[in-house]
Amino acid sequence: MCTKSRPTRRAESAGFTLIELLVVISIIALLIGILLPALGAARETGRKIACASNVRQETLAVLAYASDNRDHFPLAASYAPELGLVAGRDMPDDPFIHHILIPYIGGDKGTGEYTRTFRCPSREALGGVPTFPELTDEIHTHYRYNWGAAYYRLTVREKMLPAPQIESLKTGDVTNATEALLLYDTAFRDWAEDDFPHVGGGGRAINNSYVDGHGGTVGYDDYAEQTARFTSFNAAWANPFFQTGWPYPPLP
Repeated sequence: MCTKSRPTRRAESAGFTLIELLVVISIIALLIGILLPALGAARETGRKIACASNVRQETLAVLAYASDNRDHFPLAASYAPELGLVAGRDMPDDPFIHHILIPYIGGDKGTGEYTRTFRCPSREALGGVPTFPELTDEIHTHYRYNWGAAYYRLTVREKMLPAPQIESLKTGDVTNATEALLLYDTAFRDWAEDDFPHVGGGGRAINNSYVDGHGGTVGYDDYAEQTARFTSFNAAWANPFFQTGWPYPPLP
């Protein structure tokens, strides 16, 4: 007579117990907690590098424009609200810097194709430019041209200069090309630390470039140290961060 064999102890104990499953889940959660910050930092590093590449490309385009225009910097604005500050100046019919540089960057106006060069990946990851998030690609760029130094004169500056210029400065007018800021990431909202788009190296930072063509990174602490003497209203104009290297009288 055939009898059924009893299952062995090994068969009875097949599979995981609840405790074993909880241990495995805990280990996976721990690994995720360790890896996610590293992956996030790696992604931000990639975005920062892509942003620096954009700034570099735009800088070369500005210098190429100057070479083609008797060494004059562009008469251009980075976004629409700036045009109200230069009322009465001899601005071109299409005064936006990203439109003026199309022949050097590539792309066709109206298609939006060229705008990728003017978009900061880190800024997009933060959800757009604070204060002006509604601006479209056609009238907006994430990188700001230092037009306040390249051609704009505040009234107080005009009174201090013997012959105020309406046209833009020439590259040869710059007193120190390695220190004269040319392009930089936008921050806005009175340049608060949280609005600096790049994270890393102990704090937030912006990418920027100078008239001699080299690029750099400026941390929030360095920026704040240079602008500590100025109110938020003046911080984007009359301070060493924006004026150093350009032919202006020394700041008080």
